[in-house]
Amino acid sequence: MLTRALEDDFMVGFLGEENATTPFLVLNVSTYDGGLAGILLWEKKLPYFFDMVFGKTISATSSPQIVFRDVMVAGRDVRVGEIGSVKGISYVFVDENTLLIAGSQSALEELFMKTKGGSR
Repeated sequence: MLTRALEDDFMVGFLGEENATTPFLVLNVSTYDGGLAGILLWEKKLPYFFDMVFGKTISATSSPQIVFRDVMVAGRDVRVGEIGSVKGISYVFVDENTLLIAGSQSALEELFMKTKGGSR
């Protein structure tokens, strides 16, 4: 479902954090509803996807035991993946057509605050 909502434009990058380099993706979706439904269906596979694409495991494992929880960042609902007490891969809609996915909650927060969505 997410692949049907994806637009051609995207960005892949790495954010330097303390003691780590964290991968991130910025995806454009044609509709918020399609993008949201797709990412909710895909979220348990996100750690595996990051491992395949970036060649390293996010949140210490690609285990299906990842649980996503909602947290608020700058007034936006952010989904944060947790395995036990380890918080890792996270995502947020910056606006209705822009989905930001990062390998850590801290990287997502930093990237989000630098966007127009984080300044609200």
